[in-house]
Amino acid sequence: MIRENRTLIFDTETKGVDGKFVYDLGYIITNRRGDEFCRRRFLVREVITNPDIMRDAYYNRKIYTCYIPMLDSASEPMVMNWEDIGLTIRRDIARYNVNILSAYNLPFDLAAMRETSQLVGLQTSILAFKPTLLCLWLFACQHLFTRPTYKTMARREGWLSDAGNYRTTAEHAYRYLTCQYDYEEPHTALEDAEIEKVIFTRLLAMRKTIPYNELNAMPWRIPQDD
Repeated sequence: MIRENRTLIFDTETKGVDGKFVYDLGYIITNRRGDEFCRRRFLVREVITNPDIMRDAYYNRKIYTCYIPMLDSASEPMVMNWEDIGLTIRRDIARYNVNILSAYNLPFDLAAMRETSQLVGLQTSILAFKPTLLCLWLFACQHLFTRPTYKTMARREGWLSDAGNYRTTAEHAYRYLTCQYDYEEPHTALEDAEIEKVIFTRLLAMRKTIPYNELNAMPWRIPQDD
């Protein structure tokens, strides 16, 4: 009997780029049909409660507008030590038989997790297993943003960088796939993981070659050639 692929799709919100310390981590465990088995959100105690780190976080204003209201209404603890977050992730991976790890910008998120472990002095990997990797940004750049219909829409809607390159963010992928042209990504981890799940299932439905275990730091270059 062939085991069904289960994928953990995650997103991180971090302090900066130089020193990518995770303060918000969210994930959804799903399959290729989009069935959902588990979802979680964590705020990393060692980071989000450290004012010297959070002062430079790009979205630090969300502590007051978003995260504090979340904590007030949460039905389960959200602020946890990084080591305990890793333990929970590993338990969920084992419980739900996860064999694929995915994120939109997977190289960035993996680096952020490593750097957070270094920050708190955690010597072991937070994952402690070697999953199949799937970068949704690369997948989308190969098979979504190269579509003539996307490029036509991008030019019409102004989804171009200052240099004239087609935008290839998760926000733009979601806009194109759902026809919600004014959608704005929340930039909170679990909510971003939700839109990444939509992108994931829609990309798989295209039945294109899946770039498993391929990591590309600049996949945005792929769709720029007309």
